[in-house]
Amino acid sequence: MLYLGRLIWNRQRFIKDPTTGKRQARPNPPEMWITQEVQDLAILDPATWEAAQKAQAKRTRATRPDRPRVDVANRRPKHLFSGLIKCGGCGGGVTMVSGHYYGCAASKNKGTCENRARIAQPELEEAILSSLQADLLTPELTQTFITACVEETASLTKAQAADTGALGARIASTQTAITNIVDAIASGRASAALTTRLASLEDTLSQLTAQAAAPEQATIALPSDLGQHYKAMVQDLRAQLTHPEAIYDAMTILRTLITEITLQSQPQGCALTITGALGPIIHQTAQTQKAPQGELVSETAILLVAGAGYVEAPTLDIAA
Repeated sequence: MLYLGRLIWNRQRFIKDPTTGKRQARPNPPEMWITQEVQDLAILDPATWEAAQKAQAKRTRATRPDRPRVDVANRRPKHLFSGLIKCGGCGGGVTMVSGHYYGCAASKNKGTCENRARIAQPELEEAILSSLQADLLTPELTQTFITACVEETASLTKAQAADTGALGARIASTQTAITNIVDAIASGRASAALTTRLASLEDTLSQLTAQAAAPEQATIALPSDLGQHYKAMVQDLRAQLTHPEAIYDAMTILRTLITEITLQSQPQGCALTITGALGPIIHQTAQTQKAPQGELVSETAILLVAGAGYVEAPTLDIAA
């Protein structure tokens, strides 16, 4: 628990195996643990720790029968659009059927679907991302982004000011309490409890004063042209999705945008139909979005002409 600035000893005890003579560890009950707070060694704040534990619990697949199973939908996707692609012929799942090619699983494994279309993973992802980029660069969504940034900046600035005011109030109240105790001691009402309390308040005042003297947080500054900044981010969508430090967060956000991708064979290639909602990727609570959620759902069709990234799988001949 050093992440939270907490050292714990005596979690386990050791006993000697009478047969082998080797030591074996046995866990101690929590009431026997010895805990010491070392906040200066903390790596995470409590809020971040709790958020990480909740995310971990959602993604954990239970292996014990006495515990409820976690929905497999919470597993981290292997590829950008894993689990979202459906076959336009049978409605079944589309998976990697050959190397890096997507195709209908039923057609590949059972031959029960006539949809033989296969498309390379890079070609499919590029087609979908290009379509999303075009849809995201509308004046309406650009304005939604600008509004969300301005509102969030105002909220953070207000929170900083509130924190500064609260710190000043705590310093004032602590100083008042110290003055009252000093007056009580000076009037002849000294006691061990008052002396202990006075020492504690002086330590608290020292910590609060140090916080107040710390350098102020940098003022939050928005780019001068938010519209152009938004356009540059959208155009750089592919790079954002492959950045090591942000890939999983980016994938999670993108998958809230897309509900389903349908793959269907066409005479001149294959067709991809994307179903989803564009609003949530910008700002799920943007005040400018007054329309019901159903009106934000959109469907985009992309026709991919047969080329290097598309192949037509051979028809399986299954004997009766």
